[in-house]
Amino acid sequence: MKCEDVMKRQLSAIAPQTTAARAAREMRAAGIGFLPVCNREGTVVGVLTDRDLALRVCADQLPVETTTASAIMTTAVIACRGDDSLDQVEALMARHQKSRLVVVDPNGHLAGVVSITDLLQVEEPIRVARLLRQVSARCFRYEGAQA
Repeated sequence: MKCEDVMKRQLSAIAPQTTAARAAREMRAAGIGFLPVCNREGTVVGVLTDRDLALRVCADQLPVETTTASAIMTTAVIACRGDDSLDQVEALMARHQKSRLVVVDPNGHLAGVVSITDLLQVEEPIRVARLLRQVSARCFRYEGAQA
């Protein structure tokens, strides 16, 4: 089975100049915690999560109405392709400890998003449980956080 068989195609994305406040409202309205950030050409240039909003905006008391996605997004995008096998997707998630991956076309344009929840619909539960254990073992290192 391929990534394109399970990925979500109907999804929200934001532009780099979108404010943190607008991104948070979009997440709330869609019931999601993850937004791909795409430039005008549709190329994925980053991802913004609810965690980014909490740790980079709220914790640092940045102004939500003027702070842009480009200032707080994660730019090291871990992406897969629609024709990747689910084994490849799972390996990428495990290696980078990501529960969601952006799916891009050959030109780097947004094609969809695949999550552990999507994999659970088609994979053996024990296999997805092992993946979830690997992904959730990550330790967040926030520059400036005191131990």
